[in-house]
Amino acid sequence: VKEDMDSIDISIQDAKGLGAIVRKFTPGEVSEITWDISDPACAADWRDGINAFKKGYYGNAANSFDLIIGEKDTEKAFRVEAKPCLYYMHAESLYRSEKIANAQRAFETFIKNYQNSTYMPLAVGSLVNMAIKEAKYDQVPKMLADLRKYGGEQKAFADYYEGRLLFAKRDIAGANNKFSQAAANSANFTTKGLALMGQADCAVDQKDLIKARSLAQKVLSANPSASVAGAAHLVIGDAIMAEIEAKKLAGEELQNMLLDATLEYLRVHLQYGGDRNTEPKALFKAGECLQILSKKFPQRGID
Repeated sequence: VKEDMDSIDISIQDAKGLGAIVRKFTPGEVSEITWDISDPACAADWRDGINAFKKGYYGNAANSFDLIIGEKDTEKAFRVEAKPCLYYMHAESLYRSEKIANAQRAFETFIKNYQNSTYMPLAVGSLVNMAIKEAKYDQVPKMLADLRKYGGEQKAFADYYEGRLLFAKRDIAGANNKFSQAAANSANFTTKGLALMGQADCAVDQKDLIKARSLAQKVLSANPSASVAGAAHLVIGDAIMAEIEAKKLAGEELQNMLLDATLEYLRVHLQYGGDRNTEPKALFKAGECLQILSKKFPQRGID
């Protein structure tokens, strides 16, 4: 019945029908909200959009959310408490379907209208990702400074994204320091998992393969979100490939390690598919592993 930076409130009907009890949670205690949208004017489009998003059909998801937003009466009927989620999901779907200009406008409008929503940091994160991928590094500091004004969990989230910026600029030591700060100061499972994966990326980059795999395994043992779990398996695959290169492996040991790496990459696709930040690279790397196996060990019949 309420979600913002201060509190997430859930109304629970008393079992005896004597009324409702409202339970309050801090945003750091809640990993995800599944919104109940029952109004017939928008329920079907909402379900279609959410289902398409989960399957990785982001263009279809954006279209479904746009059907709600684009119709004045339908948007008016949409549950008020869930509107921040609707507008965030619309912008995120546009971003993931590569409609970058439309996504940027949608995110900026969302942040302007829902500054205190728990989805606001996620919107900032996507804007930061867009700026980093387009090498527009100068746009990032202001966004992170605005996020840090909220303090608490949002400062940890900003530290994580500053780590991503530093990693992109090849300041690996600085990036690792920011990821460490984010992991230490976050109470949110997703943010902490992302920060640990950032540290693992730094470890792979520095050829510290034992540390990289240890961090990724630590994340997987904590029942992470699908996106974080996919990133963990990707890092484990990268660590195995880096170990192969570092040790100049050959023969049966090389064959076994390549198979291990292939399985880690394929897990991303088979178990955690749909994330554009991990699945494309994982599929490409799995293909590379299979190509090496088919050339070096043709007797296995790998095609």
